Amino acid sequence: MVLAPERGFDWGELAASGASRSLFGDKKLIELRLAASKPEPTAPGRSKRLRKAPPETLTLVTLPRLDKAGQGSSWFRALEREGIVVNVYPVERARLPEWIAARLARQKQRANPESLQFLADCVEGNLLAAHQEIQKLALLLPPESSTSTPCARR
Repeated sequence: MVLAPERGFDWGELAASGASRSLFGDKKLIELRLAASKPEPTAPGRSKRLRKAPPETLTLVTLPRLDKAGQGSSWFRALEREGIVVNVYPVERARLPEWIAARLARQKQRANPESLQFLADCVEGNLLAAHQEIQKLALLLPPESSTSTPCARR
């Protein structure tokens, strides 16, 4: 179940969805997508509702990048106490060739700037696709090799 709270969201819906039983399995996943880095202040007891979820219910909370004030807020600290925080920051398009070069270096390979830019353009910001292309290069070229010409287009 995916919940995307907006202004006026009934936080009781979160508790109700966590308490409801599934017909098809023992485990339940609730994804709570917060669009703002500061949830509305009129949502009392948010962290209490997360705590009340049955143990077979996993609640995944996603939200935009938080600044220092957001990470120090009481609601975020309560969220940290109740679960695990994993920060995932996207790789900016301009830094993708550098990201690819670092991954190639891990497998003892390197590429010229034009090839790195070509790969970045081909994967269009998709990190999984970039990772797969890097793995293909590991299979096709031995370690310590250099990719000097762009790969053929698919």
